[in-house]
This record gives sequence, structure tokens and C-alpha cells, in this order.
Amino acid sequence: MYKLALVLTLVLPALLARAADEPAKTAGDVTLPVPAPGFAWKKVREIDAKGGGKVEVFAATKENSAARVVLIIEPAIVDTDAQKSARVKGLYNGTIGGLKEQGYTDLKGTKPPLTPPYTDRASFYLTGKGKDGQNLSFFGILVFGKSLYQLQVAAPTDDEAKALAKVADSIKE
Repeated sequence: MYKLALVLTLVLPALLARAADEPAKTAGDVTLPVPAPGFAWKKVREIDAKGGGKVEVFAATKENSAARVVLIIEPAIVDTDAQKSARVKGLYNGTIGGLKEQGYTDLKGTKPPLTPPYTDRASFYLTGKGKDGQNLSFFGILVFGKSLYQLQVAAPTDDEAKALAKVADSIKE
């Protein structure tokens, strides 16, 4: 699941057509605003979840921009520290592995919290260089609630990635 999301994050602009600046309307209890002016959400995939329900994958892109946000909503309650630890480590390790497989180098940044106790959110931040020498700033954010919300934010500059990552603050149940 994490590699799928990472691949979507990095190749999504080629997959999406431009849409109106409308919030992401999810099957859960959350409506997420666009991350910044000019961005648009589009549901790009729906997958049957193991315990029932649907995993929804949304992407927000902006025409002529390399920046993008992927939101994955999984109908799973992740409420124990052991479950949260597994999800945090899975996202972080999957992201590092996926970026390396895609040729990104010089990966640096902050690690997510790896030991309990966990709050209702966990995040990490990475920077790196693409094969073409382009900069990458990346945020991975998990929000634990009635569902599991995973956001992946990728942008060519730190400032843009930080601004786009603020959309995670809108997730409230």
C-alpha cells in the first residue's frame, strides 16, 4: 500500500486531468479543502479494504506544477501503540525504499516518532535529489482517528512542501 501511494505521489501529474478547486469529499467523516490555490483533488483509486469498506486514494495537483499531495483514507481504527508503531515504521521505511528505488539520493530529514507513546498524529520530513538533479521536499503524515489518514506531500521546495502539508491540520473527526 505504501509503495502504491509513493508511486502515485511521484508520477501523478501524468495521470490526472485538471479539475475545479473543490474539496476532497471522502466516504468517511472528512471533507478536505484544497491544499493551496490552484490545486484540485481527484479520487484516483478505490480499493477493497481487508476488514471491509474501501480504501480511498485522492490526489491534489496543480497545472504546470511538480508539487502534489496524495491522501489515502483507510477504514481502519489504529488505536494501540503497537499498531501505530507498525504504521509509522511502514510509511517511513516504505517511503525511503521507494524513493531510493526511483533514483532519489542524498535523502535527509527528520524521522517520525519510533517509540510510544503516540499521539493522534505522526509525521516526518525528507529532502533529496532526483536522478535529474531536481530537489525534492517530502512530508509523510499519519492521522489516527475513526479511519487512518495518510498524506504524502512532495514539492520541489521546502517552503511549498511545508505550505501544502498544512492541509493535514484540516483533518478532524
